[in-house]
Amino acid sequence: FLVDITAHLNDLNLRLQGENLLINDMFQTVTAFEVKLKLWHRQIKNNNLIHFETLSEQNHVNTEKYAALINSLSQDFESRFQDFRKHQQQFSISATPFSVDINMLPANLQLECIELQSDIQLKEKFLQASLLDFYKLYLPTEKY
Repeated sequence: FLVDITAHLNDLNLRLQGENLLINDMFQTVTAFEVKLKLWHRQIKNNNLIHFETLSEQNHVNTEKYAALINSLSQDFESRFQDFRKHQQQFSISATPFSVDINMLPANLQLECIELQSDIQLKEKFLQASLLDFYKLYLPTEKY
């Protein structure tokens, strides 16, 4: 079990490392891992060890024990990343500024977002460039 879960955690760790990662990308990676934890919890409880190759090779696996460990890890992730969830709306705004509903935004961002969404040239650049390049190269910092 430890071999398998460590491999999954190492994969998460590698996805969170590196240059040019935006916070919303990292948040999506962590959120996806949390969903995977819930999936693994259900699967292990049902004796489905498809994502735990090393564990599946063992005889007489105590699935309740491992399901409880996965559940505990899931709760730890929820606890540790709860502050990020408070900022989920801001992450969505930065990831999809042209499709966000103006009425759902905080008042201090509404006018600026209207200006941004009304700029056809910026919208075209947003569709063509990566999110990082859009913010680094095209979005005028003096205006936004």
